[in-house]
Amino acid sequence: ELFLRMYVEEIAFFCDHDLGWNVLDMLLVTASITELMASSVGVEAEGLGYIRLLRLLRLLRTFRSVRILRYLSFFRKFRLLTLAIQNSFVPFSWACFML
Repeated sequence: ELFLRMYVEEIAFFCDHDLGWNVLDMLLVTASITELMASSVGVEAEGLGYIRLLRLLRLLRTFRSVRILRYLSFFRKFRLLTLAIQNSFVPFSWACFML
């Protein structure tokens, strides 16, 4: 995914306002590849302590996705619909039970 984004965005990948997120993505991909290569060679994870920190940074990457969803009006409407269905489940269950 990272290489595809770099190919599509070309120079904008390095000059865009999301440069910090792009650098974080590159670090995470590099750390993941390093971890895979080290585990295939047989190096223990204790010797690669920085990878634990980068695993925690993956959570930060997921928050980026949540931030994007918050700004889209479609997802606001979808969230409202989901909350309405969720909150009406108990009264609907009681209505079915009473019938």
